[in-house]
Amino acid sequence: MKKIIAVIMLLATVMVPVAELNAQSKKDALSALGGILSNVTSKSGFDLSELEGTWKYNAPAVTFKSDNAASAVGGVAGSAVIESKIGPYYKKIGLDKTVLTVDSAMNFTMKLRTVTLKGTISRQEGDDTHLVFNFSAMGKIKLGSVAAVATKSNLAGMLTLTFDASKLIAMLEKIAAFTKNSSLQTLSKLVSSYDGIYIGAKLKKQK
Repeated sequence: MKKIIAVIMLLATVMVPVAELNAQSKKDALSALGGILSNVTSKSGFDLSELEGTWKYNAPAVTFKSDNAASAVGGVAGSAVIESKIGPYYKKIGLDKTVLTVDSAMNFTMKLRTVTLKGTISRQEGDDTHLVFNFSAMGKIKLGSVAAVATKSNLAGMLTLTFDASKLIAMLEKIAAFTKNSSLQTLSKLVSSYDGIYIGAKLKKQK
């Protein structure tokens, strides 16, 4: 409750200056505020059973491996800027078409625009905040395991799911090995310029 009150006070303080910004600056500022509110209302230590269901892509998401990594790019405001940069490449690659379906046994199907990935989800041993996604293509070709961070906002019905960027990019490059995808290559270079970053998406629960 105290956190919610603090956010309301923060919003009241900054909304007047935001109104005075130009269109692009206002968009960036409101995006950062949205990230702050999402962080306050989200939780990471939820039961795995809460992942069950179908989740559809809503927006790009960025988190960090440590507070130091977050501070290096300006915290929540910095993550909003990175999200705005990677968003266009998500659309070119097809990540904006992502649909994640998880069953009661924590088997998942992740449908992208051009490929369907399958696998299993588990908790990282001794860590309530990290998950492990074991990926395979077409249910046969093993692509490896990727560490992930998941937070849920029951208030908004949203799941923020981000993956260790270096491993996720490496896996996507395997998938796109048979094509010359310049968008993926550019995204890889962009992401690799930041240390300790996780990238993924905000997903909306489907009824």
